[in-house]
Amino acid sequence: MHVATRTTVLALGEHRGHPRIYIEGRWLIAAGFVPGGCFTVAYQRQQIVLELSPTGRTISGKRANAVIDLNGSEIHQAFEAGTIRRVMVRGEVGRICITPSYLALKQSQRRLSPSAVSLFAGGGLLCQAAAMAGFQTVAAIEIDRDYADIFQANHGGRMYQCSIEEAPWDELAGLAPIGLLEMGIPCEPYSQIRRLDRGGQNKRLKDLPPEAHELGDMVYWALKAADLLNPHTIVVEEVPAFLKSGAGYILCHALTRMGYTVDARVINPIEYGALTARTRAVVVATTFDHVAWPEPRTARGRLGEIMEDVPDDSPLWFDRQSKPWLYNHWQRQTAKENGFQPPQLKPEDAYCPTIKKRYFAGQGDNVVVRHPSQPDCHRWLTLAEVRRLMGLPDDYILGDAVTTAGEILGQGVQVEVFAQIIRSVTGR
Repeated sequence: MHVATRTTVLALGEHRGHPRIYIEGRWLIAAGFVPGGCFTVAYQRQQIVLELSPTGRTISGKRANAVIDLNGSEIHQAFEAGTIRRVMVRGEVGRICITPSYLALKQSQRRLSPSAVSLFAGGGLLCQAAAMAGFQTVAAIEIDRDYADIFQANHGGRMYQCSIEEAPWDELAGLAPIGLLEMGIPCEPYSQIRRLDRGGQNKRLKDLPPEAHELGDMVYWALKAADLLNPHTIVVEEVPAFLKSGAGYILCHALTRMGYTVDARVINPIEYGALTARTRAVVVATTFDHVAWPEPRTARGRLGEIMEDVPDDSPLWFDRQSKPWLYNHWQRQTAKENGFQPPQLKPEDAYCPTIKKRYFAGQGDNVVVRHPSQPDCHRWLTLAEVRRLMGLPDDYILGDAVTTAGEILGQGVQVEVFAQIIRSVTGR
């Protein structure tokens, strides 16, 4: 055998109640550890060193292989009282060094600290959910300047306003230990509108996968962040179709391989007490042995609890004369007999359909509030009402541009529900 060096990863075994490291192979003989020879053992912190010696422990043999069998409480003491489950055995001529494996060491370093990092942060709704669950943001990455401004108006920590590949990963890694990494991975590749590029009109061919979108690589950067930041818990929110995409499977498989307990499901906020449906895919990866999801809650309030007191003669109300295009649109859609009904809300309702990204652009399929006394009179939900629907506190700053605020709300998560999820999966 020409190669006299070897690196092998082994699982710690057990023998008579003590940890065991069992090394076998012909490579031991090439490194000088010949059956019948002797070696010494030195137990150090996070390291065990074996060296050839005229006297000491005897090297065993099995068939054409040499065997070294270590067993005892000293292994526990060297590897932090049993927190290490896999070791890396590095052999060279006359010497073997045993240390925690790369993955085992990273797992042992994960701490449920109150520090959080937010990737693809948007206007900070997922970060707000983390704050409500007891975490403090120490850093965030967001490419959009306006969204980054709104994020910083509400949250502390470092804001890196840049594309994800430009992030200073060495600085971010220096913020460890990170208790929570939250990520709202861009959803454009997996949305029902099959575009090929961000904000463009180029349609994706039907035979192309979602990952053909120019943002289809964002899962790579999410996994890079997970590896470098080594957080205790990761929470990812996405559109439901993500879980059945190639990227969704890769994310879950890779996080599992990185030593996390991973669970993913589709969450409807209605099932957790919210008034609005904002169905999202949620991927949780935790250092705990299981993912503890919050218990569903069927009891909900009424929309009147979040509605503002808008006077009957307020200019916010409109009718067929002031917005004929809207009423004509409703009439045309209803005439198709496809089940369309003008989505009109009343204070006694306990449900509001999903608020979309362009809600404040006044599109025809958006929900409206019905006037309490005039049957053919309506208004849009106000920004304050949408804010409350999404579980944001009234003092959350959304800036002066209503359209930008609407985009942040329409793309964000239902904050109170995600606060429940984060509290439950982190045990805080």
